Amino acid sequence: MSGKKALIVLCLSNGLFLFLDRFLKWQATHDWSAPRLVGKYFGWQPFFNPGIGFGLPVPNVVTIFLTGVILFLIAFLFFKQVTSEGVRYKVLGISSLSLVFIGALSNLVDRIFFGYTVDYIFTVTGYINIADILILAGFIIYIIKTSKHENIKTV
Repeated sequence: MSGKKALIVLCLSNGLFLFLDRFLKWQATHDWSAPRLVGKYFGWQPFFNPGIGFGLPVPNVVTIFLTGVILFLIAFLFFKQVTSEGVRYKVLGISSLSLVFIGALSNLVDRIFFGYTVDYIFTVTGYINIADILILAGFIIYIIKTSKHENIKTV
């Protein structure tokens, strides 16, 4: 697959993830507001999270500002990689940045309009949403990509 085709597929899939997360957040606040658990450890349970990761209490204004700065930096890195030569070989790095960007953007929309993020997946460890999963997956992919790149340089 060429670099341009990969970018088109990436944009379409990220748009789908963003739409799905926004739709499920809307459902959590409207139609599906009652918990639906599978056993005691997993299921659908809307939760309005005023904190950041792991429920850490950070003022919403600070979180919005920092998220905006982070989104700007990620967009800068994304466009730097997209406009450089050899995009085909950088698809993994571009994918990881875009996953983090889409997840952070969706949670930022919640914070701006509601003052909290809407989480809807209950797990043993707490409450998450698809945006949180995208952010985590993007960071993991980026770390793997970076560590492989460092291994290639040192060999």
